[in-house]
Amino acid sequence: MNRYSKIKDFHGSRLTGIGSSDIPTLAGLSKKYGQTPYTLWRLKTGLDFPKSAGARAEWGHRLEGLVLAKWVEDHYGEEPASDFLQYKNRGRSLSIFKTETEARLAARPYVIAHADLLVDAEEPVIVEAKTAGFFSAQRDDEDPDSGYSKTDFSQNGIPASVFLQVQWQMLAYGVNWAFVVALIDTGDYREYGPIKADPRIQEKCLALAERFWQCIESGQPPKPETWDDVSLMWPQPQDLTAMLGGEEEMRARAMVEEYHKIKARMKDDDARASEIVNALGIYMGENKTLNTAEGVKLASSWFIESPTVTSRSQMDKEAIKVIEEHTILSAEMASLDNMREAAKQREKVVFGMIESDPKVYAALSGFGAVKKGWRVLRPSKIKGGAE
Repeated sequence: MNRYSKIKDFHGSRLTGIGSSDIPTLAGLSKKYGQTPYTLWRLKTGLDFPKSAGARAEWGHRLEGLVLAKWVEDHYGEEPASDFLQYKNRGRSLSIFKTETEARLAARPYVIAHADLLVDAEEPVIVEAKTAGFFSAQRDDEDPDSGYSKTDFSQNGIPASVFLQVQWQMLAYGVNWAFVVALIDTGDYREYGPIKADPRIQEKCLALAERFWQCIESGQPPKPETWDDVSLMWPQPQDLTAMLGGEEEMRARAMVEEYHKIKARMKDDDARASEIVNALGIYMGENKTLNTAEGVKLASSWFIESPTVTSRSQMDKEAIKVIEEHTILSAEMASLDNMREAAKQREKVVFGMIESDPKVYAALSGFGAVKKGWRVLRPSKIKGGAE
């Protein structure tokens, strides 16, 4: 096993190397989250600052100790797990259970990792803790980087991004085995593994990291991979024209044609979906659900109570007259020159008066300026039906 030390500056340390959470980005698995090698390069070089992780990440961090303690309990017993959790909450390690550690490869100092839990036993093991909501944890068989399997608890049951993370950690620490423990929707604990170090995968990750680190050291950004990358690199377009020819021209022509076909198909699909909702709605009428004679649900409907303005032009003209009849218009609102801002202010007045004065709501709803909520219809998914 490689040498490791206690973390002194987690965030500062990440800027001096490539951590396990960076590898999925370099492998192209984080584009759907807006993360690319170029955005990562901007973070590492100080051009951008890390965004706030948000409440979900905060609570994931708070629950990390409990999730790891469950793994310790399952493998070593209740008493060691209880002691471990107390030490973990104080930012300390206990015996073989090492937390808050950092490892770097001596030959490649940019290779760094911070294992959630390192079990420094005769056969060292890394444990990676994850938390996920109900929907984000759902497994899509067509996307290997999505969700956690409910039936396959091997390395094949975790997202590809998480698999690459633990491979990178095992490389940095010089460990051959790892586990991934996941808490799904706060009540479904799952353990995946043991996961064996795969030298072939690790070599591929190293190749990606080395190429990226050369960009860091040279100050030259990696190639853009998305339109957002291009927009960041060149926010103001130059008054020039890019030219394509040969195979690139043919590919670009095909993509342009495909784009317009997709947009046209989406428009047709939306129109047809609207027709279906209309037809099902007529069948449903005043009822909450629509079922077959055998009791299979075909569609359901519900009412959303959220008053909205259906016509800004009416709010700008007719609705203001109704408001003036029932209340004194404030001098501040009357002096607003910007019509859009005036309309927003008037909406606030209307929403407040809807709750306090039924006469105002009745007067406004008479010409459709507002409606107090709306009814929604959603067709149900039928088991065994067409996809």
